[in-house]
Parts: sequence; C-alpha cells; structure tokens
Amino acid sequence: LGWPAVFLTDVAGVLQDPKKPETRFTALSREETKKLLAENIISGGMIPKVEAALAALESGAPWSAIAKGEHGILQAVLNKQAGTRFV
Repeated sequence: LGWPAVFLTDVAGVLQDPKKPETRFTALSREETKKLLAENIISGGMIPKVEAALAALESGAPWSAIAKGEHGILQAVLNKQAGTRFV
C-alpha cells in the first residue's frame, strides 16, 4: 500500500453548493465522484483538483483528500473532520 495523498487548496473540499461550506461531502467513492462530474456539481477549477485526487488512488494511494490549507488541517483530515476524502 502507498501513502495517502492530501491536496491543500483554498476550498474546504467538494461542496454540493459552492456558496455553502456546510454542504461539504465528507467522503466520495470514484463512482460518486464521476456522477458529480457528469452532473456539473463538480465544475470549473475543482475539476483538476478532483482528477488529481482520483489519479492518486489509481497510483496506489489508499485514499486521497482535498482540503483547505490552514493551521491544523492535516490532523483534521486524518481525523475525518475536514476536507473531502476520496476512497
């Protein structure tokens, strides 16, 4: 098994509604992610971030995550309290 991949960015993770941080998806499977891409819920600048997270899975990472880069974020991601985890 490889190491998890965490992508730090300026957003809290994948959001159902980009204007509402409370709509963050805590975890997504590959299938769920592809459905959100097809429905344009994941769009714009989030597409390359999500593609990178999925590519990490395909390269052997046990999981990957997208989270907002801020103090304490890595611990919060590891505890499943922040970001969106791809499994």
